[in-house]
Amino acid sequence: PLRFKPGRRALRDPDPVIGVRPVPRFLALDLHRDYIHVCRLMPHPNGAKIRHSRFPNTPQAWSPFIATEIDRDTWVAFEVTANAFEIHDLLSPHAGKVLVVKPSAVKERGAGRKTDRADTERLVTGLAQGTLPVVWVPPEESRVLRRLLRLRQRTDSRRKAVGNHLRALLPNFIAVPAGKDVAVWLQNHPGTLERLSADDRVLLGSLLRQYRVLQEGGSPVRENVRKRRARRWLEEHNRLVPANVTR
Repeated sequence: PLRFKPGRRALRDPDPVIGVRPVPRFLALDLHRDYIHVCRLMPHPNGAKIRHSRFPNTPQAWSPFIATEIDRDTWVAFEVTANAFEIHDLLSPHAGKVLVVKPSAVKERGAGRKTDRADTERLVTGLAQGTLPVVWVPPEESRVLRRLLRLRQRTDSRRKAVGNHLRALLPNFIAVPAGKDVAVWLQNHPGTLERLSADDRVLLGSLLRQYRVLQEGGSPVRENVRKRRARRWLEEHNRLVPANVTR
């Protein structure tokens, strides 16, 4: 069994309100799509015991887990995953400390078989020892902006791919000028498609519809990104420039 012996000062560090500061309870979580694996380390001068459990990764299961397991004397750690920041936001108002850990943290703490039990035991030990490498948790506004930027990039990439496909399928005698939007150019030259065969018109018509859908769908995303960036610039400007400065 793992042994964890906190020093005498850790056990008896005075607290201005309750007199003696309680020893934290340490929890490590392994986040999965369908379930959460929990590893608990209860420190004591005579040693520590580890207990494992799991619960479904659903809002209905998180509520009783937080109510019975998490309080201001609880420290929680888990590796960064797709939904790690959301779990951080969920637990932070209730726990004493919530750490989002680098994915390499478990590997750095020793080789061996990678299982939920082994991974969380390494995490909870590092949490108790204070040796886990953590990642920065960006604020919600930054996370939303990142998602929007990724969506904009994917949409623009798909739109450009469809546009390149359109250009490649046009015969040599129909040359769209370089740098011109192919859909706009074809719309301004309605007689161009009439020069194509029936099969080519069907194919190009389908690609044009895809291109326009991607173009129209990307416009709200680009506008949202523009507004959020402008708001962030204004907030940063107001933070750096004193309010009493006159121009």
